[in-house]
Amino acid sequence: MLLVLGGYPLLLLACFLCFMGRNLLTRDQFFRIHEVVDARPVSNLQILASKVLALVIVGWVPMAVFLGGVQLCAFLQNFVDFNIAESFSTLSLLKFLLITCPITLSFVAVLSLLFNVIFRNNLLTMAVLLGTVIGGYYLITNLTLLQHMFFEGLPLVGSFGSDLDPEQIGVLDFVRYSGYVALVLFLFLLAVVLHRRRDTFMSRDSIAGSVCGLVFVACIVTSSTFAMHHASRVQQWTNFRDLSTEINNPQIDVVEMTAQVNLNPKHRLTITTELSALVLAETVHDSLTIWLNPGFVVSEVLLDEARVKSELDKNGTLRVELIKPLQEGQRINLSISYHGKPDLAFGYFDSSTDVRQIPFWDQLLSYMGSAHGIFSSNYVGLPQEIAWLPSAFLPLHELRERKDFFISNINLTLPKDWEAALPGKKLLLEDDDPEIAGKQYEFKTDTPVSSVDLFAGPLKVVSREIGGTNFELLISERQLNRLGILGEAVEELAEALAEQLEANTTDGFEFPCDDYRFISVPQHYRVYGGGTFLNLLLSDKCSYLLREFDVFSVDWQRAIPEYMNAFFEQLGTSRADYLVTILTQYFRMNVQGFNFKLDLFNTYWDHEVGIVGPEAEPLSLVMSYLNDLFWYASMDGFSASGYFPKAMKPPQAATNFGYYGWEGRNSLGRSGLRIFRRVKPLIRHVDLVEDVVSKRLNTEELQQVALESSIQQTMRSDIDPFLAETLRLRCAHLSFQLFQVLGKDDTKLLFDELLARYRYSNFNLEDLYATSTDLGLPVKDVLGNWFSGNEQPQFEVSSAQTFKRTLPDELEDEYQTIFHVFNQGRGTGVFRTSVTTDFGGFGALTPEVSLQASYDAQNMRMGGSGQGPVVFIQPGESVEIGIVSEREPMRVIVEPLNLKLGGGRVAVPTKVVQDVRNVDGDLLEEFHGFRVSDWKPPPPAELGIVVDDLDPTCSVENGKQVDDVKTWRRVDYPSAWGSSRRTMVYSESENPKSIAFQTDLPNAGMWLLEFHLPDFRGQFGDFPRGFLPRGRIGSGNLSTFFWQSIAGEYKFTVEAGEVTKVIDVSVSESDFGWIYITENQLDQGTAVVNIEPSNIDGKLFGDAIRWIQVDAGE
Repeated sequence: MLLVLGGYPLLLLACFLCFMGRNLLTRDQFFRIHEVVDARPVSNLQILASKVLALVIVGWVPMAVFLGGVQLCAFLQNFVDFNIAESFSTLSLLKFLLITCPITLSFVAVLSLLFNVIFRNNLLTMAVLLGTVIGGYYLITNLTLLQHMFFEGLPLVGSFGSDLDPEQIGVLDFVRYSGYVALVLFLFLLAVVLHRRRDTFMSRDSIAGSVCGLVFVACIVTSSTFAMHHASRVQQWTNFRDLSTEINNPQIDVVEMTAQVNLNPKHRLTITTELSALVLAETVHDSLTIWLNPGFVVSEVLLDEARVKSELDKNGTLRVELIKPLQEGQRINLSISYHGKPDLAFGYFDSSTDVRQIPFWDQLLSYMGSAHGIFSSNYVGLPQEIAWLPSAFLPLHELRERKDFFISNINLTLPKDWEAALPGKKLLLEDDDPEIAGKQYEFKTDTPVSSVDLFAGPLKVVSREIGGTNFELLISERQLNRLGILGEAVEELAEALAEQLEANTTDGFEFPCDDYRFISVPQHYRVYGGGTFLNLLLSDKCSYLLREFDVFSVDWQRAIPEYMNAFFEQLGTSRADYLVTILTQYFRMNVQGFNFKLDLFNTYWDHEVGIVGPEAEPLSLVMSYLNDLFWYASMDGFSASGYFPKAMKPPQAATNFGYYGWEGRNSLGRSGLRIFRRVKPLIRHVDLVEDVVSKRLNTEELQQVALESSIQQTMRSDIDPFLAETLRLRCAHLSFQLFQVLGKDDTKLLFDELLARYRYSNFNLEDLYATSTDLGLPVKDVLGNWFSGNEQPQFEVSSAQTFKRTLPDELEDEYQTIFHVFNQGRGTGVFRTSVTTDFGGFGALTPEVSLQASYDAQNMRMGGSGQGPVVFIQPGESVEIGIVSEREPMRVIVEPLNLKLGGGRVAVPTKVVQDVRNVDGDLLEEFHGFRVSDWKPPPPAELGIVVDDLDPTCSVENGKQVDDVKTWRRVDYPSAWGSSRRTMVYSESENPKSIAFQTDLPNAGMWLLEFHLPDFRGQFGDFPRGFLPRGRIGSGNLSTFFWQSIAGEYKFTVEAGEVTKVIDVSVSESDFGWIYITENQLDQGTAVVNIEPSNIDGKLFGDAIRWIQVDAGE
């Protein structure tokens, strides 16, 4: 809704520019005629008021008609399957049209009139208004998260879009709206006073205008005071966090927490907490430091049943004075009683809300949610990070020296019509005390937890036990009505879930909890530790938060109406089965979230262990990403961490069919996805996020910065969002390397052993290395000097030989491919190998590529039967690699898994040995894997003078750089030429096009010109960056390949001194590699090779040219 509220007033400003193009004197002359004819004076106020009213009506009517059309389209979507609009709630729409819209339009109209009255020139007025439009747009689009509270200055009334926590009009809302009314009146009366006509009421207008101006100033000062106070507290706490050393050194380790919580959402919280803890510091002399939300008032503190003095400051530091020093290992009992309302802005202490560390995509506040906590009469959502319960340390993930694991036992009193969710088993307590107006629950955990989050509201509870595990859903009455059709499908859903439970238990993935809770939270609530992409977010190990958008936004009763029963009967199914199919397809293929089924069976080891040490923050990211890869490797690519979206996934990862293979889904699944695509806020959000990721995060600049410094150097820097993404990118690549080397089974083995050794405790990097060594896993070998070092590997690949072997017991032959790789860099390298097969013969591809061959090639690119081993190699070492394939290989692909610009893939042609009678028998033995080798690369041969597409002397369209021309595109391709990076450029535009390579020839003589033609056999691009537009493979004509679109007749023009020569070359009939173009006697100096297609509308690509001096001479 914010896009609509903010966008239309700006658009109307531009409309008013055109409307104000008319001369105001026309209207003035009309009133003067009336004064003469009717003998009745007309005041300035009446003249300008009529103009303002006309402008408001002209702007309001089209907006009302447009929004009415949107509502109509949204209504028709219930009967026709199309998706072009979303409906607004009636209350929000009326408030916008009747409250927000008139005052905004009045402000614009009055401002336009005032400028015209002041400047008395239409062109000058239009120029000033245009500058106002541009300036306002610039300011709004450059607001940061820290400044977002100034959006409260807009003439809006509350927030929109939440059923759980509906908008409430408070005193500040009236003050803010009154300020805008006063501003409009002030500007209007100022225009009246400045209007150049004699007016007997000028003095009265001046007095009224001055009063309105004073009211406006008072309202603005009041509103700004609140906003500035909030901003100053945020800045104060952020600075305190940066400067404080107490945060890093907790003095006690909480073992058990017992709390009596009385929740009165209209007034306050009353809490008595008892902590049983062990002293960590060697000696605590004067005071004990505890952290608590500064919004509370502490009434009493007891230490070992003795009352002690305490002080809670504005930074949330509760200092407890000690009667006598505490010794290390001493067991203490601390009781803290406090009451009040929590300061919800205290959540800025958490790293996920730190302005400097928040990812770019999280700054889309209208979708991410800006409420760090909720305490209203309609809903309460208090995460652990807001410190609503006392803690031994501030909940700062990146600054934790250790995690606290404790048993939690909370007795909660809340209103009778409310339900709540806390960690642990829930038990309703019977209480005969007539003074207690609400009801009481006891929440007790059987195992230690590291956080306690409270969610409560007037929710409905739906629960069901499946396979010994209790599933509980807390949602609102309206949401329950929307999901009414689930009543018909509950048995089918339970059966499907039970089948999945049994299947996962058979595979060794059992439920980690006896109770699971799914809690609905308002859309504007900010979920800690989660990302924008997730619609199912983790609160603790056994609780999930369901945001209002997505599933709850679909009215299933309308989406699957009863009249479709006849259609379902023809298909042999029912509405319930149909819904189950939709939900299954959606949660499994959903591009906005992650897999629903597998996630229920995740052990979430990171909720049961802590990571300490100087490497704690990046190591926790590496382990978190590794955990996500283990669970979601075959899914969409959006991880539970929220910081690893698909666009940030290492480019070497397997292509995900679910992301763009829409046509492969069955009709029921497609219908279900169309239903979900009606949820416009979510889809629009994902589109915007993908745009942010592609323009800011998935960039070469970010990768370049990540390569320039070590993780340790990055951690010591002043982290901003950009550097935070470089850190996440580095950690993502490290986790991907580990996962590829260890494999799924060994990754699970490592996690299981870490849980067995360090469950409910903390470990460091050395503990990780020791655990992996005991298991025989090469974790330390793969990571190398990952934290403090920044050295990169550099691979040299030998030529590959393939031996055809005839197996006596098999009907088909198989092929043994052998090659070597040497690491001449300084860093540990990890790479993946594969082979591509021959489907079109040697030489150029023929246009007639069979459908089966295209499927084979697609399977090879997607990771089919030609996969080789994943290899890790130390600096200065060499390995021999063997790959066995059933089809004849065309070439070997070496894909580095280390972070590298363009991915760094290398393609090596293979030489097939058909006659193996004279071949050494050791080479013919089956070998699929890698082993240590003594191979060293030969000295580099003389290549001549090579001009690559990355060189500055390569240009397109008469001297322009490739990146500056939209019709040209650079792609990374493994068989392209390149010393540091293998790239090529191409253009599919139908306009005239050309590419030029400029060279300085050092000597005169006979020079040979060659052109590099990349090998396109068996490899068709590099998704998602490759040169196949989305949809080229996967639907339609599968035999339409990129090669066929660029192959053809090319015209080479050589210009060197007085020599100009034109050569026509048929690229389609040329073999791959360096192909001969021409040989000429040339003088010393500049030589330019210009390439263009023979046909004006033909496609064109360019990789590299090479000049080789054949003979010296004049």
